[in-house]
Amino acid sequence: MTKARCTVGLVTYQGEKHLQAHLTSLSKQTMKDVDLVIIDNRSTDGTKDCIAAYAPNARTIFFEKNVGLEPAWNQLICQAQTDYICLVNQDVWLSPEYLQACCDWLDTHPDCSEVSGTLLRCESLEKRSPDAVIDSAGLVVESRCFIRNAHEGGRQEAAAGPKQCFGVSATAAVYRREALDDVALEVCGKKEYFDETFFMYKEDVDISFRLRWRGWSAWNLPVIAYHVRTMRRGSRHSSQINYLSYRNNLLTWYKNISVGLFLRNAVPLVFFEAAKLAYACARERELVGGFRDALRIMRGLSDKRSAILASRIRTNAEMMNYFLGNI
Repeated sequence: MTKARCTVGLVTYQGEKHLQAHLTSLSKQTMKDVDLVIIDNRSTDGTKDCIAAYAPNARTIFFEKNVGLEPAWNQLICQAQTDYICLVNQDVWLSPEYLQACCDWLDTHPDCSEVSGTLLRCESLEKRSPDAVIDSAGLVVESRCFIRNAHEGGRQEAAAGPKQCFGVSATAAVYRREALDDVALEVCGKKEYFDETFFMYKEDVDISFRLRWRGWSAWNLPVIAYHVRTMRRGSRHSSQINYLSYRNNLLTWYKNISVGLFLRNAVPLVFFEAAKLAYACARERELVGGFRDALRIMRGLSDKRSAILASRIRTNAEMMNYFLGNI
């Protein structure tokens, strides 16, 4: 049997409405030497039936409780036997050449740790407009104080051609296994690739920081995928989104920013975070809880911070190229 080239890892939770279109897009990939592994976080809708119907050959793991995204991803990565690992959300549709383009890029760019196509926004996976706006064309550092999706809300022409970036959204990212092993942290006797403290949100920013410190590069390609923003502001889950995003953003800065890098960006960083906290106190009280919990959790992350900063290859000056928009 020929060894698969890439493991596609899908973590599902209440994904019934997306899975037919999502799994069909995976089955139509031009690249066929793929292992599909699905981990379900105890869905109670028709997710299991969709998996059985549209991905009957996938390797499946059904958890007895919702453990969150990062623990599921970490188990999936630990068990993968391929050089490349694609982590893809259940609310994503991949164009047929997506995996081929990403894996070919990794083949020819050995310093690249992760790559993603350009994600376009859609209301449902069945309704994909060719004129859709960009959801993410990689991750970039904005104004030296926050990390966002490149060209979000812009026209597709803005993301024409391959472009190096600070990181990629884990919504539909292909990672080099060697690079993931390079930045994995030892936690309680096991490898932790994505930080399980986070539960969900900002984990891709966190691992991008670690990969950049270790000298790896990240690229966005013009190959297309569509993404439904299932968890959006204004939905009934928006308080949870705000809380986790804000908390995990603070944890990411604490874990990954060196003293030298902080001092170079102290004014915009402190001003921006102070403004967010003031806004939280006035308008979104769940963010105050996120701030308080971040301070509490930071006490337990000091060993991770020390390990990350001790393993750095890039200098503060080299990392500043991302903060100044030079890369």
